Amino acid sequence: MSKTTATPTTATFATLAEKPTLEQAQKIVGGYVEMITSRVDSTKQILANEEGLIHNLPFNESASNIAGVPLVGNVIILTGKARW
Repeated sequence: MSKTTATPTTATFATLAEKPTLEQAQKIVGGYVEMITSRVDSTKQILANEEGLIHNLPFNESASNIAGVPLVGNVIILTGKARW
């Protein structure tokens, strides 16, 4: 079963039933969306705020561990059919 997980900087997870639209993704990450493929698990796509560093968003340790790269702010982790 595919799932979409939103990971706020507090490391809490929310699961969505289906892949988010661009507008939903922008609302969750708080701006323009950048897609990153996880270096740890290539079956996962991560959607992050493209301008997170510019906006000084807080470091997201949980999402960074999943992605294998440093991430800031809220992110969405897409797996299975929820992938874009």
